[in-house]
Amino acid sequence: GKPWYVFTSNIDGQFEKAGFEHDKVVTCHGDMHHLQCIHRGCKAEDKLDNVWSADCIPSGLGDLVDQASLRFTDMSPLEEAHFRCPRCNALARPNVWFCKDRNHAYW
Repeated sequence: GKPWYVFTSNIDGQFEKAGFEHDKVVTCHGDMHHLQCIHRGCKAEDKLDNVWSADCIPSGLGDLVDQASLRFTDMSPLEEAHFRCPRCNALARPNVWFCKDRNHAYW
């Protein structure tokens, strides 16, 4: 058959959840299932290592989030390694392109 890809601006990973192969889904705005460093200048030798899986974040953190502000009630979880860049230990952020974002890591 013909080669195919899904091109989407969705950041929620629903195409993969529905059974589409990850390498066939192009997410032009990134996705919530990958992280990157908050520091623009923090770059890995291999461009693909600038983004890593968010699977390292444990489940069950919802109880620590104030639902009105969507912020942690206690900021100490942000010091855990799963919220930190593996290169410089700065805070990690979702690999999602926000409007006028100059720090989004393309991969």
